[in-house]
Amino acid sequence: MCPCTPLYERRSLRLQRFGLIVQWIALLGAIGSIWLLKAQVMEQTKATNAQYDLLDASVYQDLMSKQLDLDKLFIEKPEIYDYLFEKRRIPGEKVPTDALSAASYYLTFFQLVYSQRTRLPALRDENDAGWISWKNTMAGAFKESPLLCGELSNLREMYGKDFVDYLLT
Repeated sequence: MCPCTPLYERRSLRLQRFGLIVQWIALLGAIGSIWLLKAQVMEQTKATNAQYDLLDASVYQDLMSKQLDLDKLFIEKPEIYDYLFEKRRIPGEKVPTDALSAASYYLTFFQLVYSQRTRLPALRDENDAGWISWKNTMAGAFKESPLLCGELSNLREMYGKDFVDYLLT
């Protein structure tokens, strides 16, 4: 700066430089805040995805425990399996309450699989091998069990239109 510059201009220039430095510091602070916000969002996204994975695992575990309950019932009471899948039934014979309960449980299990399939990566896609396998399992059960078909017909409203239509198509 030239010594002939008036004092007020020098002071004004110093004040402008100081203001510029303060603005740069504020800009760096804003950039830092944005970077921290981005880091927090990324961490929160990871945590949310981990929670979704846990939820998916929980749904799978619930489905498998229900499947094991069915298997256990059929092992403990094989006559129920025979009634359910027409292996032992005599025409005109009254169906035992246990067999009707098992049929209802079977239907409820299939409805659970149907309704929770969006939570299971292997079952989300309609054309995925896992879902096709479940569809075939359900179709085979209905093909082999007039008792299941009868219970679905009797309890149609309870299981909901989407599920019933899906099974019947």
